[in-house]
This record gives sequence, structure tokens and C-alpha cells, in this order.
Amino acid sequence: MLISADSITFDNVDDFAVFVRYNPKNSKSVPDGYILAEDLVNEKGGILYAANSDMDAMKIGRLKKIEENNPEIKNKVVIQLTDKVHLIEKEKIKAAAKRLIESKKSRMEYSKIMNLVSNMLESRWNDILDNDNLVLNISRLKFLEDKTKKTTISPFYNHVLNTLIFATGIMINMYYVNKEKSTAKEYSELGQAALTVDNGGWRTVGEHMDRPVEERQKQYYEANATNTKDLKSMELSDDVMDAIALCFKFNQGETDFFENESKASKYAQILCVARLFNEQISGLWGDYKAPREVTDQLYVKTTNNELPKKFVDSLAKGLKFDNLFDFYHELEMLVQSCMRNKAAPYPMTGFKSPVIFVCNRNLIDCKEFVASAKSITIFKDVAGLSAGSYGRCEGLSAKLASFYEEHYKEIKDEVLAKEAGKTKGAEKEDEDEGGNGESENGETGEKQEANGEGEQVEVSEDVKEDDKKETEEKK
Repeated sequence: MLISADSITFDNVDDFAVFVRYNPKNSKSVPDGYILAEDLVNEKGGILYAANSDMDAMKIGRLKKIEENNPEIKNKVVIQLTDKVHLIEKEKIKAAAKRLIESKKSRMEYSKIMNLVSNMLESRWNDILDNDNLVLNISRLKFLEDKTKKTTISPFYNHVLNTLIFATGIMINMYYVNKEKSTAKEYSELGQAALTVDNGGWRTVGEHMDRPVEERQKQYYEANATNTKDLKSMELSDDVMDAIALCFKFNQGETDFFENESKASKYAQILCVARLFNEQISGLWGDYKAPREVTDQLYVKTTNNELPKKFVDSLAKGLKFDNLFDFYHELEMLVQSCMRNKAAPYPMTGFKSPVIFVCNRNLIDCKEFVASAKSITIFKDVAGLSAGSYGRCEGLSAKLASFYEEHYKEIKDEVLAKEAGKTKGAEKEDEDEGGNGESENGETGEKQEANGEGEQVEVSEDVKEDDKKETEEKK
């Protein structure tokens, strides 16, 4: 598939059929608007279909039969790159995202936030997709994955769209966490960054699928960092380009930008959380994991400054994981209450895992420090603590124990629920054979239904006001 300024070229009819999502069982599967840019000729130079012919499902079916009966024949197909084609491809992206959102609404944890995301994206789609090169690159991802995949699932295409969905949800929910509002332009720029941050990585789709997961993931991230040609062709805003560059740095282990308050840093931090969350719940690099389990592990990363906590907070609140939010908020308060700023919970492996607080600098002059049989020895670096022996912080350990005692019933109920298999789950997204729909298979435990909290929510007045200003400026 070769994209030029005024046409798209396909090496053969099969490739073209994949791109337009031709379905032999549906005569309406190919919308009007795919017009030949030049004559489609056979091996003897005879014209099969003349330039300016509209390539519908029936014509594609006939051409596929010719190639099936004559495997040595490959008819090159060149399509005009018109406004209609751009519009068709935009609608495909919007429709796929809407299907993913709708499929999530039946899940209890998603029911509220997905209504907010749906309304917000509905108001921002025109601006997010107001970039023809961006749209064509997303369409090319879908084409490459459909051409090489062995199942009806499109994990990388879905990952791009889910990153947009979850990133939007995180930005929306920042208002409910700390009253931080975002403008219409910020939602649009975040959307464009979400759709393009993995632009280089998905080009490796199909190239390394037989390699071990670790190698594929490494190749994916490396390709992201080295592919800038297409990004430049999209002429994205400076903030979007800077955000993408920061995401590349994050993949290399750099987190200094978490302290930066620029728009680019804000977009990048949201994307880091959204991408990592969806990679794990969708099983992009391994087994599927339940959303709650993934959110818990994201929180663990925040304790070592591997992720920005305020955006993980926003995700947790949006998914209604209030117990996770409250627990890690309490831990944060306890850590901050240390006058020397040296306290660390141990062991820090997840929700309610710490049993004591230790002093990570062994400040023997502190009245709370206890160096005795109650100290611990760590043999390898873990959760912000280096290998070594640490004394106990008596004061914070006592406060942690009090917190657990206050929430004993909640802990007990959760343990019983886990034993009954009610909190286990994994997320799986699928598409039908025609590539025209996605569905999600819910949890592996009991199926959770929406509890009625997901009423339609209007787009905020601030965003509406931003839209009015943008319209007036354009006029």
C-alpha cells in the first residue's frame, strides 16, 4: 500500500479488498467513493475497469475470482485520494471507537466513565481527525494488521483507539479528582497525540509476531522512537509533537518530565498511564489482566515515581475503584507525614500489601526509628528500596495498623469475594470476521452488569465555550 498526494496504490486486488473491508457475503460492505485513478488492466493490457470507475463489492468480487483462478496474475489497483475517501476513512475510525466504547459500558467499572468519554469525543471528533495524513496512517495500521493477522482480533488497532478512549477519560476525570479543567483544544490535541504516539511501533505489526513477547515489545518501542518522518508529515502542533517525544523518553526509563507543568508534559503523562493500562488489560504483550489488578499495579509504580500518581488517581476514580484510591491516598499521607521524608511502606507489592513502614535511610537519631529484631533485610532492589537492612518506623507502622483495623470489614469482604472468584477478570476485545465490529468478553468470574450510574452527561460548558471561541476565530 503506497500513499501519495492524490492516490493510494495497492499491489493486488486482495490488498485493496482488505483495505476497504470487503465482505463477499455483504454486497453493501464497500461504500461508494473508491474511484479508480487509472485503468485497471489485465496481463495482456486489456482494460478490466476504466479509470473513474467506482469500485464496489461486486467488481471486487469479480476481480478476486480472476486472481484466484490465475494465481500468477496480480492486478495493481490505484484509487483516487479524494475528499470522499478521507471522509469514509474518518467514519471508519469513529465507528470503531464508538463500538469499543459501547462494548465497555456493560462493565460495572466502565459504565460511568464511558458515557463521559462518549459525549466528549462526539464533540471533539472533527478537530481530532482534522488531519488527512493522520487519518490515512490510522487506516494503514488497520490495513497492515488485517493483512497479517491470523485471527479476527486487531489488538494493535484497538490499542490505538483504546489509548485515545482511556486518555480522554483520565483528562475528564481530573476535574472530579482535583478540580482541574481542560479546554476543548487540549482534548483535541490529547486525542491526536493518542492516535499517533505509537505510529512507528505499529509498522512492525506482522514482522515480528513469531518472536518472543519481550523482543516484539522492544522492537515496537524502538520503532516508535526512530520513526519521525510520518509524524512530521502530519504537521501536528508543537505540544503534540513534544508530548510524543516525552513518551519515547518514558519508554527508555526517563520520568523527569513528571515535574513539568507544560501542556506537552500533561499530555505525555496521561498517555503513559493510558497506554500502559490498556496494554495490560488487552494482553498486548502477554496474558489479559483484570482492570482492577492492573490499576493496583500502576499504583505500585507510582510509589517509586515510575508513573505520575495524580493521573493514576484519575483513572482509578473514573473506573470507580474507590478502595484503591483511598488506600493509596492514605499511604501517600502517611509517607508525607514523615518529617524527614524517609519513610517507605514495606512490602510494597499491591493493595494492602505493606505491613510496616521502614526508614529508607536508617536515621537512628529519629525517635520513631527502631533497629532491632523488627528490622528487615532486602536482598534485591524492590519498590524504591535498595538491597540492605532497614529499621522500622514505629510511629507510621502503628498508624498503618490502625488504618487496617478501621477497614477490617472491607478487607475481610474483599478476601471472601476473591475466594469466590468475583473479583477476577480479564478484558478481551474482538472483531467480527468482516472487520466491522468489536466486542468484549467480560470477566472470567461473575458477569457484572451496569448499575445504572452511567446516565448521559452533557459536554462541559467550558468545552462548549471553547468551541464557540474557536468558531469565531476561524470566521
